[in-house]
Amino acid sequence: MKKLLVCILSLVMVLSLMAPLAVSADETASKYSGTPDTSWYNTTDTTFTLTTADQFMGFAKLLKGDSTADPAVAAVTFEGVTVKLGADMIINEDVTAETAYIWDATGSTFKGIFDGDGKAVTGLKAVSPEGFTNNYGIFPTTAGTVTVKNVTFDQLLITATIKTVETTDDAGKTTTSYVSAGTAGLIGYANGAVNLENVTVKGDISGLQNVGGLIGGAGRVAVSVKNCTVEGTITGFHKGNQAQVGGLLGNTFGELTVEGCIVKADIATKGGRTAGVCGFPNSTVTVTDTTVEGTITADGSYSGAVGGILGQSVGATTIDNCSYTGSINVTGEGVGGIVGWYHNTMTVSNVVVVGDLIKGYRALGGVLGYNNGSDKEIKVENAYVNVAELNARKDEKNPGVGGILGRATNANLVITLSDCMAVVKNLVGVLEDGGIIGSVQGKTLTMERCAFVGDIIEANESVAAAATLVGVAKMETVTMTDCYSIALIYFAAAEEAGTDAAVIHMGEMTKLTVTDCYMIEAFTEYFTYADDFNVTGTPNAIEHKNMVGDAAVTNMTGLDFTNEWVKTDYYPIQKDLIAMIADDLMPEAPEGLDDSTTTPGEGEGEGEGEGEGEGEGESEGEGESETNAPETNAPETNATTTTAPVDEESGCASTVLGGVSAIIMAAGAAMFLKKKED
Repeated sequence: MKKLLVCILSLVMVLSLMAPLAVSADETASKYSGTPDTSWYNTTDTTFTLTTADQFMGFAKLLKGDSTADPAVAAVTFEGVTVKLGADMIINEDVTAETAYIWDATGSTFKGIFDGDGKAVTGLKAVSPEGFTNNYGIFPTTAGTVTVKNVTFDQLLITATIKTVETTDDAGKTTTSYVSAGTAGLIGYANGAVNLENVTVKGDISGLQNVGGLIGGAGRVAVSVKNCTVEGTITGFHKGNQAQVGGLLGNTFGELTVEGCIVKADIATKGGRTAGVCGFPNSTVTVTDTTVEGTITADGSYSGAVGGILGQSVGATTIDNCSYTGSINVTGEGVGGIVGWYHNTMTVSNVVVVGDLIKGYRALGGVLGYNNGSDKEIKVENAYVNVAELNARKDEKNPGVGGILGRATNANLVITLSDCMAVVKNLVGVLEDGGIIGSVQGKTLTMERCAFVGDIIEANESVAAAATLVGVAKMETVTMTDCYSIALIYFAAAEEAGTDAAVIHMGEMTKLTVTDCYMIEAFTEYFTYADDFNVTGTPNAIEHKNMVGDAAVTNMTGLDFTNEWVKTDYYPIQKDLIAMIADDLMPEAPEGLDDSTTTPGEGEGEGEGEGEGEGEGESEGEGESETNAPETNAPETNATTTTAPVDEESGCASTVLGGVSAIIMAAGAAMFLKKKED
């Protein structure tokens, strides 16, 4: 009782102290009178501390200058000068009001240091003049080495007015174009190095292109962003691939380093190159200890290259200890939970992606979307994906949906995946789709301790290619160790397409090695090797109820439950991932372990085919099988529903349509299709 009384008294004391603090902050904040004060500035001092909101608004007036005055007032760049805040500032009580005061530093260049000293500026509104087509923001342009630190901008509203230009050709056709440049919460465009540290921006930011919560665009200069936070909405209206919108930065052409940042924002654009951190980094980029939360939408005709962290990354990229939580809905290609599109060395480690939906046109991955032609190394280590749906928009020319990696193509690619787990309720694709990898082409693929749990739905009505771990692999060498899949695959291929049977083959691979891999027992009948490829090892097939808890330790003896795997109420999870996953992000224990959900049913299918694929490979064969199809909750497609659990190790299925062979690599679950009887 005494302890309880002490706790209650302590709580009362804490609450009594908290209330006055909140009132005190409001009472001591300086409110803008409507008249900017520039009297604090002189040309000799190198440090200025602003103690009133009038002085702060005078800062904008000094930055801009006044060429129309008599005599003219020169703009001040503050080169070599530090401007500090000595008090909290309130500029507007309501930034949306028509009578709200405007921060106007239009056309200015800042070259100094701005140190908020832990203070906050509330209700700042910056709206570019109508028809203005230059960079815009609190600091429209920066040059030299600029530092902004230790400041919060709350209830911030920044809008770049979009200028429309109409032109009419000789035929009388009128075309409307939009003109705008960089727009951002802090800096419109950086022409010199920028260091941002302990900066918080909360509000709404919008513009045509190069839109970012902190920086709209940056030239070939180093940019460092450390311990910064952006909350609110960020919107870009450009309808082409030049939209370049990001939670922190729109684009940059120099080295980018992001560390310890938080983005909680809904990001929307009509164009592409959009992401939670940076839409279009063009050089070396490193992002560490950063979280992004919110929806990302891009619904224009050129809306590809969209990711939870980076949109389109051109330079060597390193991402470590980062997460994305939310939904991504895009009409274009190259979409990833971490990176949408990339062209260079990609190293990703210790990442978590959680959400309801990741949707795009093609080349769609839970972690990485599309590597288009780069011959650099791809490495993903310790990645956990738990999303309700990965969904490629229906089109038979849309290859590549994977729980970790969507699509990567180059003859010299070296890909290494280790300790990766994808839990996807519905992975919906149309061609070349897999639980871990959709479609890859290259030199070597190495997979260690990778797992997929979920359902794969092939919605293509004409051809099909999918597998429970790797959809298609055109690699010289594939090595899979300590991997498992617990998945069903459903096909919607029409009967006339000849997809009610297929031959499993290696395609263009030279060698496949499978060691200590597991799949659910229902699919053993569907696995067979062709005669003309080099395979070592076979996956182990067991019932999925024997892959949970103590049963997993007993039956999955090839997995190291002492050092590498952890038994759980769910299926086995990699030890390194357990340490990363919060309790509320852990997958729920599977249901129905005592029923017959994995008991084969009745039905048969047979078929044959031969043809040439992209790699000029040929295959032919025929087969038949009999099984009881399990009852499932797979979503309906708008085509004839067919089922085909596919599982197993190294294989490939060739489905012929018009002389084109769709090669299917089944890593961990080789693949076969079976038309569901009416």
